Amino acid sequence: MSEEENIDGGRIWSINAYQHHNMRVPADYPYDVYLNPVNMCWGWGTWRDRWKAVDFSMSDWPEKRFDQGFIARLNAAGRDKRQMIEDQLCGEPAGDCHKCD
Repeated sequence: MSEEENIDGGRIWSINAYQHHNMRVPADYPYDVYLNPVNMCWGWGTWRDRWKAVDFSMSDWPEKRFDQGFIARLNAAGRDKRQMIEDQLCGEPAGDCHKCD
């Protein structure tokens, strides 16, 4: 995806080709796409500027882990995300939880 295609103002981080089995889209949903706060690692693409913005070291986690607004946004992607981040920082496998902000 080129940066010229960035018509969302940087709000969307990735486009996915997989829907998690727990995600239920109503049968009468009239659109081809929908927004979801969870990134799926199977069949995805992103923009270069989004990828460059990811802090893989998660250097701001000590402050963000107590920020209730951030935690609320994180919980929108699943209540397991905070623990996944904690696990990752302790060296445990944690999936694709880097893009939860």
